[in-house]
Amino acid sequence: MDDSSLPASMETIESSSLPASMDVTATLDNSLPSTMEADQPTIKDPIKESAAPNNDIIILFDLETTGLAKDSDITQIAAEVVGQNNMWSKYLIPNQDIGNDATQVTGIHVEETDGARVLMVGNEEVDAASYEDGLTQFYHYLCQLSNGKDPNSRLILVAHNAKRFDAPILVNAFKKINVSSSDLLEKGIYFADSLEILRKLQKDQHPLLNNPQADKEGGKKLSLGLGNLYRHLFQEDFPAHDATEDVKAMKRILFERLQLDKSFISNETFSI
Repeated sequence: MDDSSLPASMETIESSSLPASMDVTATLDNSLPSTMEADQPTIKDPIKESAAPNNDIIILFDLETTGLAKDSDITQIAAEVVGQNNMWSKYLIPNQDIGNDATQVTGIHVEETDGARVLMVGNEEVDAASYEDGLTQFYHYLCQLSNGKDPNSRLILVAHNAKRFDAPILVNAFKKINVSSSDLLEKGIYFADSLEILRKLQKDQHPLLNNPQADKEGGKKLSLGLGNLYRHLFQEDFPAHDATEDVKAMKRILFERLQLDKSFISNETFSI
C-alpha cells in the first residue's frame, strides 16, 4: 500500500502487505502497535554466512490481510521468483471478517451473493479460492520450487517489513493447514526483510537512500516505506496496496534501481 493513503489510525504502518493483512509497510520508520509487538512469534537470529550461497532462490512476496494482528487472515498473496517474470497471485476468501481499515486501504471486502460469500475489490468480484485451498495452493507452489532447487540451497521469501508483519502472518496461516515452522525449514524455506536490508544500506550511507533535504529538515531520514521509497527513486507513484503491484514495486526498487546483489539477501535470512 501507499503510505499516503493510510487512515490516521494506521499511519504508523505501511508494508508491502498492508497489515490488516495489509501492506503494513506504512511509515515503516515508526513502530507497530504495542499489541502486535507483544504477540509476535519468537524470531530466531539471522543466519550469517561468510560465503553466501549463490544458488539460493529469492522469492519476493506480499500479503494483503484482514487486519494487523499476527493471526489475521490473508486476503491476497503475490510472489515472484527473482530472475523470472512469472507472478504467482491468488485472492483468498478469509474466514475472518475484514477490518474497515483494511478495506479502506485495499478495497477488498466480502459480499454475499445467492447465499455464497464472494470476494470483491472495489465494485468488482474477483476469482478467489477458499481460505484453506488458497493457502494449500501457495504451499504447493513453494514445495515445487523447493523440490527443484539445489539440495544445498534455500528458498528465501522476501517481503517489505517481513519480520514484523508478513512472515509471522504467513507462518500462522500455514498452521491452519497443518504446515508447521519445522515443515518450512525442512523444505529449506527462510525469510528476509527488505525493509531491514534497506535500513542497513541507509545506515551505511547508500547514496540513493539519503534524503537530500535532510539538513533543511533537521536531519530527518528518508522514509523507507514502500510507497515513499518508490516515489523517491522513480519520481512517480504505483498502485500500492495490491499484493501484485507491491511485489513489482519491490522488484524495481531492489534490483532495478539499487541493483542489490542476491548474496546480500542470502546473508540476511531468518526463520520463525
